[in-house]
Amino acid sequence: MHGLASAAKVSFDWLATGDTQANNAPPEKNTAHQYLQTIDQKLMGRCSDAFGKLYKELGISLSLNDLGQLAAEVYNDVVTTTQDPDEQRIVIKGLASRHRREILTETTANTSGKRTAS
Repeated sequence: MHGLASAAKVSFDWLATGDTQANNAPPEKNTAHQYLQTIDQKLMGRCSDAFGKLYKELGISLSLNDLGQLAAEVYNDVVTTTQDPDEQRIVIKGLASRHRREILTETTANTSGKRTAS
C-alpha cells in the first residue's frame, strides 16, 4: 500500500483510513487543479485558436468538444517538439498547414473519385 500511496501522491494514513487528520498531517494533494496548472494555458489557447480558424476558413463545422480534443492533440505534439515559445508558434503553424493540406486532399479525393453504377 505504501507504493500505491506514493504513486497516487497521497499519504499512506489517508489511503489506509480515509482520515485526513491521521498523524495530524493532511494528505498530499493530487487534484485536477494541480494537473491543470501544468498546462500552458496560452499555448493551449493558441492551438485551439489556430485550428478553430482553420476549420472556419474551410467552412467546416466543428463542435467545441472536437475542437478541444484536436487542440489537446496539437498541444501534445507541440510540447513534445519544443519548449521555446517562438518555436512553438512555428510548430503550430506548420501543423495547421499540414492539417489543411490533409483536409483538402481528402476532400478532393472524395469528390473526384468515380462512382460505379449499382
